[in-house]
Amino acid sequence: MKEWSKNNEFNSFNSWKGLLYADWYEAVLKGEFKPPVEASLDPIHQCNLLCEHCNAHGYLTNRKLKDRRMPDDHLINLVKFLGNWGVKAICFGGGGEPTLHTKLAEVIQLTTSIGMEASVATNGTLFNDNLINSLKLCRWVGISVDAATPKTYIIGRNEDLFKIAVNNMASLVKKVKRTKSNCDVAYKFLIFDYKLLCASSYALMVKFIFVLIQD
Repeated sequence: MKEWSKNNEFNSFNSWKGLLYADWYEAVLKGEFKPPVEASLDPIHQCNLLCEHCNAHGYLTNRKLKDRRMPDDHLINLVKFLGNWGVKAICFGGGGEPTLHTKLAEVIQLTTSIGMEASVATNGTLFNDNLINSLKLCRWVGISVDAATPKTYIIGRNEDLFKIAVNNMASLVKKVKRTKSNCDVAYKFLIFDYKLLCASSYALMVKFIFVLIQD
């Protein structure tokens, strides 16, 4: 990828991208606050998994935390507010599994309908047809599998949902391809000591998903 391109100023590999936010920095010095380019929303503090390496593990195991789900009206109104404020994109993810929120599909559609880009960080185990139809509208969907085999998946997550996650990813990729969506679907993983010998398996898994969508 070309690091600096007028057509792709905000790419993640642009080491000078901080300069693109000079107007934001100057506004802060003047006591003014421009809307962020992207907002990250955590619609729910619940998850169907309980991975010890998760950055939200502390939230998910905090029994004193009672309000674990953002109310539907608040989530919808917050998306509308961000759009009216001038935010360009919203990432749904964070302190739990966002697909557990029953309004996620709706707010993804709302986000894109008012001119913002949407993205989702998920473990990919709870997809259904309605959700996939909304996910294809996203600019990207990152699916955290953190494994290349069912064995290593269970070690990291204590649940045997590897095949479900992979098949759901394949279903989403197939939908993206059929509808000619510009959504990027990412197979995400963290490297731990028990996975070091599985590096080649990740490439094989990506190839397997590619085979699944060829129909």
